[in-house]
Amino acid sequence: TYDIVLRLPTQGQPTYDDFDHIALNTLSGAPIPLNHVVDLEFHKGHPVVNHYNRERAATITANTSGRSVDEIMQDVLQKLEAYDWPASYDYKIAGETESRGEAFGNMTQAVLIALVCICGVLVLQFRSFSQPLIIFSAIPLAAIGSIFALLFTGHTFSFTAFVGLTSLVGIVINDSILLVDYINIQRREGSELY
Repeated sequence: TYDIVLRLPTQGQPTYDDFDHIALNTLSGAPIPLNHVVDLEFHKGHPVVNHYNRERAATITANTSGRSVDEIMQDVLQKLEAYDWPASYDYKIAGETESRGEAFGNMTQAVLIALVCICGVLVLQFRSFSQPLIIFSAIPLAAIGSIFALLFTGHTFSFTAFVGLTSLVGIVINDSILLVDYINIQRREGSELY
């Protein structure tokens, strides 16, 4: 037994005759009518009650088209919050929104730990507290540029953008270390700070 999800644009309520308009694609890509492959029959089935965290649940899924997940979720959440739920009924957002929240939570913690470790190494390397602060002062400039780039291109702050921002922060810190180290070398050779 294979579960197959078929989609068909319908006007009004779906009917049994709508199955005659569904086509399946073969391996070569040629469409064939569904009724050439299967015999459709309706049978009484056992009622299925799905559970989530030991409570009865109904799962609603959707794919997005033309709009970002964030935009659609804002509209859905507004309607869900405005709805007058009966007693003991509730909703939980899952899918991409949930997984992204979990990933961001873990990544934020990892980035903070990495920044503290990098700061500690820089303090030991430069034997100064001010020079690591100078190096870290370049990070907000990179973040500002990244945010403007996302706004300009119309993309949302996704997990991929977060990984890209983390990589950019690493590049900015590396470049700043080289510049500060070069300044220290020049000052040891007698150059003025200015």
